[in-house]
Amino acid sequence: MPDLSPATLGDHEGRAITASRVAIKGVGDGLSAAMELDPILAKVGDRVGVYVEGDVIDVHFPRLKDSDDVARTHVIKVDTGVVIDTAEMADVIADVKERKTLADEAAAGVQRFPQVGDEPGDADD
Repeated sequence: MPDLSPATLGDHEGRAITASRVAIKGVGDGLSAAMELDPILAKVGDRVGVYVEGDVIDVHFPRLKDSDDVARTHVIKVDTGVVIDTAEMADVIADVKERKTLADEAAAGVQRFPQVGDEPGDADD
């Protein structure tokens, strides 16, 4: 797996790459094929998780709005998809949501004070 940290995005044709994006094609086809084997019965208001796999078929670098920087945009063609039990992914989803919140706060200049028990070496580490 390649290093996906923001510091490794580099540059493209002299422009800094400061964002990574994705465009996904064929999700419906991949999921429909999977649901023929394992149908689901979802109702309006149900929340479902989806896992998809595919190949990166293109990478392009559009300029970001109001910037000279570019985004590395990966175009993925999905060939497999499945509806998953979101309870199994709850920890992963919670971690991503927390990291996104922290990144949004940092971009807005918000600073958090450490919580009691967050110091390194605490009993829960």
